Amino acid sequence: MEKTIEIGNQNLVLRSSLINYKARFGTELFNDIKRIEDVKEENITDVLEVIFRIVFVLTNPKEGETFEDFMNGFDLSILSDAKLLERLSNAIVE
Repeated sequence: MEKTIEIGNQNLVLRSSLINYKARFGTELFNDIKRIEDVKEENITDVLEVIFRIVFVLTNPKEGETFEDFMNGFDLSILSDAKLLERLSNAIVE
């Protein structure tokens, strides 16, 4: 499955492949998802980090591209756009 989502000024192509999640981040995807289920509002950064980790892996990053490089490519003002973050979360769930 493949889905394209527009985030800020970028079109990201998400592909259903989470195989590299643990290799990239050293944690299990489903443990991270469980960890954020009961997050309090003051810890929303944890939720956003896990969401963007998933997006990073789903975009099949280039060889040697780091998560930091990936995040530096975003205009982080998108974090204040609740509708966009909801669309992003829905794309991940699909």
